[in-house]
Amino acid sequence: MRNNTNLDPIALEINWNALKSITDECFLTIMRSAFSTNIKERHGHSTAIADAQGRLIAQAENALPIHLASMVGLMRHIIDQYGSSIAPGDVFIGNDPHVAGGTHLPDINLAMPVFAEGRLVGLVANIVHHADVGGAAVGSMSGGLDEIYKEGLRIPIARLYSEGKLQDDIFRLLL
Repeated sequence: MRNNTNLDPIALEINWNALKSITDECFLTIMRSAFSTNIKERHGHSTAIADAQGRLIAQAENALPIHLASMVGLMRHIIDQYGSSIAPGDVFIGNDPHVAGGTHLPDINLAMPVFAEGRLVGLVANIVHHADVGGAAVGSMSGGLDEIYKEGLRIPIARLYSEGKLQDDIFRLLL
């Protein structure tokens, strides 16, 4: 069977490794700059790159599979919810398992669109397991809860930065 694509296998491999390197460097930067032992010691964080439809392209070598599913869910929800209003400099945040592709409330996702020549070409994202996001028990982890609201701060997808400008009302809510 003949392959009719014009892909250069060498260029493909170089680009693939470049994308993997970006996610690995982002992973290490988060780990090195963190104060939380959840991140520094337990490596409770992940990084990834997705295409313009939110499909996973590359992930950090040490990324957690459950985090990847969450980030892909977040990116697809961002595209569905914000669509053509997504702009360079936007940053989105979310942790809600029901409307933001999250896993549980302590895992907070951030995603930023990537543009080339004015066109959305992908998104970069990270997720970090936070020690406490409020809720019924210290550490935001307790069994026997019958409502998600008892688990802590529930963040639907929100635009934390709009075209590079911090959305102060969202920021104050989170603080």
